[in-house]
Amino acid sequence: MATAFEFRARPMGDVIAAVTTFDAGVTAALLSRWGSAVGAAPRTVTSFLTLVAGPGGKLLAQAATVHAGGGTEAAREALAPVLSAGPVLRNRILVTPYHRLLPARHAQQIARGTSP
Repeated sequence: MATAFEFRARPMGDVIAAVTTFDAGVTAALLSRWGSAVGAAPRTVTSFLTLVAGPGGKLLAQAATVHAGGGTEAAREALAPVLSAGPVLRNRILVTPYHRLLPARHAQQIARGTSP
């Protein structure tokens, strides 16, 4: 038995995207607050969080958060809990067409393992 899916894409207008850098010094608290905020967010909100070592080894977290519905006031309300997950060091918010969030072509990714 086979399963088949048929998808119909539709044009997506502008979205509001936020790139936020947090101080992740208290990592567990930041992750807990961010996870709770994203879990409670409306389906129009998507967020990805990356932890990195910043200058001098300072632990940072960068959230890429997108709101894809309604206007700026709806976005402000929907994004506020995610953006308040921790101490903000830098925040950039822009209105952009959805298709510009990621490049149209991705480089080929190759995984190479080592034999035991």
